Amino acid sequence: MQEEEYSPVSSKLEVAALLETMTQPGAASLQLTTAEAKPFPIILLDLEEDEFVEFDLTAIRELAPKLRRGVKFILLGQSHAGLIRSTPMQMETFTDKDGRLLARSKWPEGLDLKQRRAAFRATLRIGMDVGVRLRAEEPNRERVKSTSPEAIAAKKPPVERPSVDNPKKLEEIKTLKREESDKVAEKDMLVDSSAEPKTKSTDPYVEKITQEAESKKAKGDQAEGKAADAEQEPEKEPEKKYFELMGDLKDLSATGALVEFFAQDGASKVITQMRTELEICFPNGTVFPIIGDVRHVKTDSDRQVLGVGFEFTQITKDQEKQIWEFVREIEREASRTAGEGNDRTPSALFEVKPEAVKFLGRRQGQKYATPMARRLARIAGYLDSQMVALNQGQMINSTQLSAHADRLLDILEDDREEALFALRCIHRESPWVVHGLSVAMKLVDLTQSRGRMPRDVIKGIAACAMVHDLGKGMLPSSLWRASTLTRDSYMRMQSHVELVLSRMGTCKWLAPILVKNVVEQINERLDGSGYPHNLEANALGQLPRMAAVVDVIDAMSRPRADREGMTAEDTYRHLLDNRTQFDELWIEAYVRHFGVIPVGSLIRYESGQLAWVTRLDEKRHIHTVILTSDTKPPQDNLGDTVTGAALEKLGVIKSVLGIDY
Repeated sequence: MQEEEYSPVSSKLEVAALLETMTQPGAASLQLTTAEAKPFPIILLDLEEDEFVEFDLTAIRELAPKLRRGVKFILLGQSHAGLIRSTPMQMETFTDKDGRLLARSKWPEGLDLKQRRAAFRATLRIGMDVGVRLRAEEPNRERVKSTSPEAIAAKKPPVERPSVDNPKKLEEIKTLKREESDKVAEKDMLVDSSAEPKTKSTDPYVEKITQEAESKKAKGDQAEGKAADAEQEPEKEPEKKYFELMGDLKDLSATGALVEFFAQDGASKVITQMRTELEICFPNGTVFPIIGDVRHVKTDSDRQVLGVGFEFTQITKDQEKQIWEFVREIEREASRTAGEGNDRTPSALFEVKPEAVKFLGRRQGQKYATPMARRLARIAGYLDSQMVALNQGQMINSTQLSAHADRLLDILEDDREEALFALRCIHRESPWVVHGLSVAMKLVDLTQSRGRMPRDVIKGIAACAMVHDLGKGMLPSSLWRASTLTRDSYMRMQSHVELVLSRMGTCKWLAPILVKNVVEQINERLDGSGYPHNLEANALGQLPRMAAVVDVIDAMSRPRADREGMTAEDTYRHLLDNRTQFDELWIEAYVRHFGVIPVGSLIRYESGQLAWVTRLDEKRHIHTVILTSDTKPPQDNLGDTVTGAALEKLGVIKSVLGIDY
């Protein structure tokens, strides 16, 4: 008689999906039905639904004689849903192939599940990008007459107001710290005054004109029933407006899904409605629409995302079947990519088609200032997902790290200054992600400026820098939000180095010396005041010395709990004032290579005009800027590009602004 804690799995599609989870390494075992039999680890090689299950018995050859005689066995395993147990099964064929013993059995008649959750969920692994597009109708406002003050006001063109700049207090502090800050300008750093940003202003007669137009339109209307007639006229029906939002699918089940959205993208406009239409968008272009109700919302302030749990409603039989097919394919692809060198056939659902890329998640749905920034956002997305995986106890995904390090090098090779400006456009991710991406790009760029090096070495440096700070995301956020730290807290903070090193064991392609020089020694100082080993100058090579300079300059340019972000010039002065800690030769090399006002700096001219520095000339003076009207991160609404002779027309540079995000 079946034990009460196990429940039979009735759906054939769910049986197939659960068996897919057991193909992952270490997920399955085999136990003979004979008395006192114990389970043995087993490898499931292949599945053919309703046909067969293929096993690798090489590690348990001692059981082969009994299995050949027809002794039955039970397949045991575990998944996200709970413990799995099959009905009794029997091997039918055996094959010796390349020193391995393979066997096949018929498809199990059924599965039982212990500690079953409400629904089995297939979880997407790193590199499996599935987008979720939410489309919700904006709330209808109470209908008013077309000639009412409310209607007229609604038709007025919006007034565009410039955003508030950095607090005046910050600039006052800067002025007190550096009286020479007003002398930053040089004659070759001037801009075109004719390229001032255009702003709209409200026409004072717009209300009068609107009323006259409405009056003429209403002349043919009958006196009685005007309100009713207005309701019936199609042209007067308010046009339905929809709010769209892109997110990342994290897991999927027959009854619902977990989706992540950027916290600042206005997700509240959708999730507060509780019911909305979702479109699940797969890499091969498949789009699956379904209605869902919001059941829970979890905020991750460190990663700046909202995790929203949806429960599917009004599901048809065809939709339920389709969802289970998706669940099975997700598990198949997750199983394929779980280990190194898995040669299983990729799922067709995850074969990326170019036209589908823009629907593959929240980063693709965002407005970025440049195409290069969009490319860089894909790498930031990988690092963000990798940090989540680390918090779940997983190792760094070696294959994905290798692929994204290659992508970063390709971006730099295509246009290094566009790539450096793109770093300023990536701001929605965790600070550890943005910092790691920035250090990787600048470290590689500075390294290559000193001479040609083999690509595999440069790639290794990039990969190590990308992940060097992800261990901080595994520590309590209170450590990084505190304006002051106790000695115990400071020592605990230093453990982030060991935390990330302990998760890099799968990255066999990385040279150990690169991991040591970049990940392990980037926080060391020449005077022995660094961590984790308090190494001094004679124990530090050129790579960790250079990495320390790049790391600190980038870190100090970003705001922290105890201070605001500093300008490049301020960071240079800090390092030069601490030459016992940092290698002076690498500080000077950095300044010469990136300039006193580097690409990505936000500058303010005496006229008040703001601009982003996008290119420097050979002398590392400003060559090109893009005008902007506020201090927000660069978006796709930037102003004119100013370069060449036009740089002499806007006025001298008054100040360089610190970045406050």
